[in-house]
Amino acid sequence: MDIGKMPTSCEDLQRMGHKISGIFLVKGSTKFEAVYCDFSPSENDLQNWIGYVDIKSLPVHFYVSRYDSFSTKSVPIPFQREIINSGNAMDSTSGVFKSRRSGTYFFSFTGLANFPASPSSAYLGIQLCLNGGEIAEGRTEEAHIVADLKSQLTLQLTLNLKKGDKVWLQICCMSPGVSLYDDSAHFTHFTGILLEEEFVQTIIV
Repeated sequence: MDIGKMPTSCEDLQRMGHKISGIFLVKGSTKFEAVYCDFSPSENDLQNWIGYVDIKSLPVHFYVSRYDSFSTKSVPIPFQREIINSGNAMDSTSGVFKSRRSGTYFFSFTGLANFPASPSSAYLGIQLCLNGGEIAEGRTEEAHIVADLKSQLTLQLTLNLKKGDKVWLQICCMSPGVSLYDDSAHFTHFTGILLEEEFVQTIIV
């Protein structure tokens, strides 16, 4: 029997004609859910909820890095080395990640700041931006610096993105002479992965 929509419960499945008890997938509010349906003629509960089902219509994950230093403020940091880019959501040349699926994403950045000799303090700040707005910042600061002192900075966060959202890293602030350091050893790392996809709402019901 056609009920005119995707099933959202054991009751819907029963209306569709299912008679054999078992585990089924039903449409939840944002994800598919696994349920046990007891279709036997008894007083037992018709439906027992099991949990969410991790389904991805497209795998999305990337890892990019650099091989030289960078010191331009307020522009996306580009990457010359692309190790993996499953889903092709990361544009390494521009440094911009464009979400191809709505869902929950995890991003991680690690970099190395290079400081010139200075008797006072100096700093470098890296922002993660979403559609042009700052979401988070990682910063490293040193004082009484010897020449070419290196200091690591990191940034990790989880974001809920919609399809088409753009994410990038940029230098937001830095003292004169400071740079995001890199060479052939690759000290700058940027990774991202789609943890959970929210796609149920886009499916025809």
